Amino acid sequence: MASIKKFTTSKGTGYRIDYYDSDRNRKVKHVYCDRLTAESIAKEIEHRKARILLGLDQIQDSNISFETAKIYYLRKIETQKEPSTIVREKKVYKAFIKYIGDTPIRNITVSSIEGYIKTRSEIDKVSPAGIGLELRTLRAFFNFLIKRGYLKINPVSGVKGPRQKDKKIRFLTTAEILY
Repeated sequence: MASIKKFTTSKGTGYRIDYYDSDRNRKVKHVYCDRLTAESIAKEIEHRKARILLGLDQIQDSNISFETAKIYYLRKIETQKEPSTIVREKKVYKAFIKYIGDTPIRNITVSSIEGYIKTRSEIDKVSPAGIGLELRTLRAFFNFLIKRGYLKINPVSGVKGPRQKDKKIRFLTTAEILY
């Protein structure tokens, strides 16, 4: 529940609304109005938070850039993943940004992901296993954005990486088994 406290500044008398957003981050909003209006604003904030948590509203619009979304994602997961994993993920995002530029996340489509895969395999000569790892990283990133309400559809879902070549199986000879 949001708390409301009165304050006075050179602008006049106002109210500070303290609340926690849907990601459990503490937020403060300053409004210069009467107490009744401040309480109404606090109720609207709590109502919107409840709708977001129920999945009825989006947290933000999907017009944010990939770079901004990446920074938000890395800040949220930095305590949940190993530092070496985060370093690897940053390399994937750097290569992806090099391909798509800093476009809004809503403009990233299945065809742009497929073009990225083609570029990484043909031009950058990344192995099929490496591309598979990059796709898993990007899929997790976009799933995070879907859970937070920034996107509705994951552009990586349904995209398959290049097939890995089967390694030839080498059988042991009788001499190798005996020694």
